[in-house]
Formats: sequence, structure tokens, C-alpha cells
Amino acid sequence: MSTVQPTDKTLVNRAGVDYSAPADMSTVQDTDLLLINRAGVDYKCTFLDWKNSQKKAPDVGAVTLADVAGGARFTGTAFPVSATMTDDGLPVSTKKLKAYVEGALKTAVQVGPIAAVGTQTVSLPASSWKAVTGSLVNPTGAFNGKLSTTTAGGGNQATAASGSSAELNGTFNPPIPFASRITFVANIGGNGGTPDSRADIIITLTNGVSHNLKSNSAAYPGALPNFPGYTYTGSGAVASVRVVASNSFSCGLDGISVDGGPLLSDGMNVTKLTFNAGTDLTAFANGDAITEVGNGDNGKGAVREVSSDGLSLILSSVATGWDIGSAVKGPLKAAGPNVKLYCKLNAAGAVSDLQSVDPGFTAWTPAGTGPYTGTVTWPALLPSGNAPDADLPAGTTITVEVEASNTAGTDTATSNTITPA
Repeated sequence: MSTVQPTDKTLVNRAGVDYSAPADMSTVQDTDLLLINRAGVDYKCTFLDWKNSQKKAPDVGAVTLADVAGGARFTGTAFPVSATMTDDGLPVSTKKLKAYVEGALKTAVQVGPIAAVGTQTVSLPASSWKAVTGSLVNPTGAFNGKLSTTTAGGGNQATAASGSSAELNGTFNPPIPFASRITFVANIGGNGGTPDSRADIIITLTNGVSHNLKSNSAAYPGALPNFPGYTYTGSGAVASVRVVASNSFSCGLDGISVDGGPLLSDGMNVTKLTFNAGTDLTAFANGDAITEVGNGDNGKGAVREVSSDGLSLILSSVATGWDIGSAVKGPLKAAGPNVKLYCKLNAAGAVSDLQSVDPGFTAWTPAGTGPYTGTVTWPALLPSGNAPDADLPAGTTITVEVEASNTAGTDTATSNTITPA
């Protein structure tokens, strides 16, 4: 009788009258009585009791998280997870996983949902630099900023005599906020350059730190008609830029792009993300790189400013991919000594990001049946651009939780906490 046939009948008693029901029990009511024989003795039970006996809630017995000796603390490390079930439940339960870290961590502010995605027309002070599509016309023309040449020349370039250097300097007001990339394109003219000629693109951040994006002291093969774009991908807003040439070369600045788009100019429309009343945007600052959370996580950009009413983030460019209903996540900032961040996981337990908002349990596909095993695996780099060991200082702990659920119920268990050394 292990397999019931479609034509089989079951004896059912309803209000003192016996009936035969089809094998699928589709006409049986919860109050009907079924005849049960146990060890040669007949018993009766309601159909509801019989149905309930065919399902059982799971019971997670224990969850163990193992440390990994040697190597990095988190970077590229796969921590073994094991879940032992006291009862897998009827039907067999599905498993989900959650992981979080705690310690003196930086945290990324996250707000939402976005109530509206629109545009804002930018109005820049007269002293700001502006976008150009070609070479500079003159020091007070297309860029309209504090632009000067240090040697004879002028117009769109500065020219160096043999044995001397020339510079083209510009100050950004306000500074260019850091996004994912800022590209500077210079032009270096020929004028019969000597073999030891060189050219540089030097940027200075608002904190005073300078970066030489290109310094080539190798011999140029005579005249160089243009200078390729070089990209800054560090962190911090750019306050000024210098283009330097030497030994009969001339230098100029052809253009600057932020995230592949032109530098802000008067009258340019940029993306504006508006939130519901009561949303606190005070943690966002000029230059903060932000990303979308939800709806494919496609939105990316950089904050130019918070609107005067405190309800909108005005970005530094026209940014696509933002969706109403999504959240907005900012960069990591110092938070405190006891910060808890949740891991964004996939079904294999791979960590792709950290967030302050609890994402809930993620569907998990472990190996085995008793115990269930898998790993929480950290990447080489987080979206912050840093290795996990850089964002998670020594003393950071990690803990996991496993959830098992079926139609009869849900149970969860928390692992031991480990401190990778």
C-alpha cells in the first residue's frame, strides 16, 4: 500500500454514515473521520488531524561558522558554514542564509525610497570653469575661470622656449566632485620639440594632495599633435589642474569629463533625486559617490549638493539607471565602535557588498543533507574600491544565521561568532 492508485477508495465516516472517497481525497471534509489501524487495533481520526500529521515544521539544531587559518582576514577568504538539522520538516524545508559583521566599522548611509527622478538646471558662478568641446579659446573664454599662462603664449595654450617650461593652470570653483572617473585631455603642440621634451597633467585635491596623472620623461619622437586623456580614479574633489610642457612644446587643455559626460556648465541639466518628507540627507556631501539599491542596482553618480529644502540630491551630471522606489547608498564614512553591517549575498554565499539595512535572509543552495554545508566567501575588492581587510579593521567579527522553512513553519538559528586574525 505504499503507492495509492487513482482508482482506490478510502473509507470515510461523516455524521455516522460511511462513504468511500477517491484516492485524491478531494471531497473529504476536515471534520470527516478516517479509519486508522495501528498494531491490529482500529482507531479513528479527523481528516484535519490526518492532514496535519503529513507536514511538520523544521527545527534547525545548530549552525557552525569556521575560521580559516593563515592568509588574509576577510579578503578573498571563504568561511565554512555548517547547518545541522534536528528535523528537516515535512515537506523538506528550504534553506536561507544571512551574514553580518560587527566592529569599529565605517558605514555607508542609505536612504529611500526615491519618490521622483527628475532634472535640475545648474547655475554656476562666473568664476567657475565650464565645459568645452574643443581647445580653449583664451584664458577668460570657454572655461571662464582663474586661468593663466606662466610664459609667453596665451590664447588656448602656453608655449615653452627651448630649455624652459610652460604651464596652463586652472582653479575649479566649486571643485569637481569625485565620481567614478574624471578624465583630463590636454593638447601638446610640436614647435620642433627636442628629444628630451616632456609633458605633465597635474591635479590638486581640496585637501592639498597633488597627483601627477602623466609624467613622461622619455624622449618624444618630435612633434606630438595631441596628448591622450588621463583619468583620475582616486578619492576627493579636484580643486585645480595644471598642464605643463617643456622644451619648445606648447600646452593646452582640450576638455574634462566626469563619468564620461562633460564638466558642468551654466544651463546644463543634471539628475535630481527627490525623497519623501522626513528623509534625512544631511549625511551626504559634495563629491560623494552614490549607487542605487534595488531595481537592478543600475543607478550611479556623484552628489553635487543637497537641495535647499533638504529633500533632493542634485547630482554632478546626467545619470541614468535611477528608479522610483529604489534606495540610495553613499560612500563609507566613519560611524562608531559598534557598527553592524549586513552582507549582500547570493545563493552560493558570495559577498558582493555591505549595507547598514538588514536585507533579510537570502536563498541558499548548500551541499549535503545532514549537515548542510557551504561558505560565506569574500571578494578581492568591495564596491568601495577597497579590499575587505581595508574596510574591516582588525577585531571585526562575523556571524551567520540560517533559516529553514516549509508550509508548516519556519525556524532559525545563529552561529558562533568568530574574529578572523
